[in-house]
Amino acid sequence: PTGGIVYAMPPIPVGCGGMRGVLLPGGKRGEELVRYAAPRHPSTPGTAAEFTVPATEFERLGGKGTAKKWRQSLRLITLPGFRQGETMGKWLRTLGNLTGDSSIGRHIEIFWPSDNIFYGGTVAAYKGETGEHEVYYDDGGKEVLQLSMQTVRWGPVPQPGAREKVEAEVAAVA
Repeated sequence: PTGGIVYAMPPIPVGCGGMRGVLLPGGKRGEELVRYAAPRHPSTPGTAAEFTVPATEFERLGGKGTAKKWRQSLRLITLPGFRQGETMGKWLRTLGNLTGDSSIGRHIEIFWPSDNIFYGGTVAAYKGETGEHEVYYDDGGKEVLQLSMQTVRWGPVPQPGAREKVEAEVAAVA
């Protein structure tokens, strides 16, 4: 992106074992949530309840709990046929590569739904193996995010040398 706002993607259809649900956007690392429907009670067939659980719990419910790597256990549900496709890890890595290293040094603002506000920061690093970006917030905090799962306001493309400056600052802190 050259600037402007990029909205978080809609819920992503996922499957794990016999379970089907949707991965919800906006979750921070370790707080990823999946919403699914299940029968309320065996005595009331056809009546479903909706549940929202951490991705790791959905993985367990799908019979893959011993793996403890939901990005590998959960799979994208593809059309037609609603079949399980590639792993979420591979799919999220592909999305992360769209901005990848070129986003290092960019000033961005991440929307936090729980606070209903954008928080500014700078993309400090990109992790190609996961598709995640490390963001250093203007208030001193930092976190690793899947930017494609967030609503992001992108600042202007940085001037030449900005990336090197950010990398030097990160190295000085580490």
